[in-house]
Amino acid sequence: FGNSCVLPIEAVYDDARPREVFIAACFLVPIIAIGFYPQLAMNVYDVTTVALNTQLRHSYSQISQADSNIYARFSDPKILESEVASVSAIVK
Repeated sequence: FGNSCVLPIEAVYDDARPREVFIAACFLVPIIAIGFYPQLAMNVYDVTTVALNTQLRHSYSQISQADSNIYARFSDPKILESEVASVSAIVK
C-alpha cells in the first residue's frame, strides 16, 4: 500500500544467523530423510518395539515363576451368595 514497499528481492534477512540455520537443518534433515526413505525409520521403530516386547514377556515369566499366584489376585471379583440368591429370585 503506497510506494514505500520493500520488494522481497531487495529485502534483508537478518534473523537467519548460523545458529538458526543449524537448528532448522537439524529439523529438516530427518524430516526429508524419512520422507524419501520411510522404511529405515519404520525398521528402527519395529526393532525397538520387538525388543521391548521381548523384555516385557521375559519379565512377566520371571514374575510368575517367583510368585505363581500373582495373577490369581487380579481375577474377577467373587460374587457373594446373597447376590446370587437375589438375582435368581428375580429371574424366577
